[in-house]
Amino acid sequence: ETVEMALNLNLDPRKPGQALRGSVSLPHGTGKAINCVVFTNDEELQEKAIKAGALHAGGEALIDRIVAGEVSVDSFERSLGTNEMMSVLSKRAARLLGPRGLMPNAKTGTLVAPEDLLTTLETNVAGRDAPFRTEKAGIVHVPVGKGSFGLEKLLENTGAIMKAIYDGKAKAPSKNAKYLLSAFVSSTRGPGMKLDLRTV
Repeated sequence: ETVEMALNLNLDPRKPGQALRGSVSLPHGTGKAINCVVFTNDEELQEKAIKAGALHAGGEALIDRIVAGEVSVDSFERSLGTNEMMSVLSKRAARLLGPRGLMPNAKTGTLVAPEDLLTTLETNVAGRDAPFRTEKAGIVHVPVGKGSFGLEKLLENTGAIMKAIYDGKAKAPSKNAKYLLSAFVSSTRGPGMKLDLRTV
């Protein structure tokens, strides 16, 4: 069972400077392997990415297969790309990948230099990184880990998440306004429980 946090932030992501987006490296990971695709023109890197656990790896041909529906966007949960792929991805796949949060992005650590690609891929496939972004109502959902981790590991992961949320802090509506309005934790099949904000 996955344990997830829902943080209600005093943000309106439709307004400039109020969208929060990032990625946090969890000390104990999420406990869930992630299906990733890799966008790169480097054929040697493509082969290495497949060996390192990528579901698919390729350049423009892979983009064409995704746009044509040959590779379903539902088959992967994250996409990584090297910097040189961004203009092609933006032109040909942004409408498909963007709304699903699947566009490689420097803020979430999924758009990287070629030399960092394999390390980033291994971290993502292993589920050590948890990307986050504000949704319409200023809510951020982040996986904390598996229920089987035990309290200590879940608390350490929670600490890393909260640090990342505050480090990447977007502008609150006014100077004295609260940033974090409420926080809930829930498991896959369990009810949500409200957290005391003094403890997170």
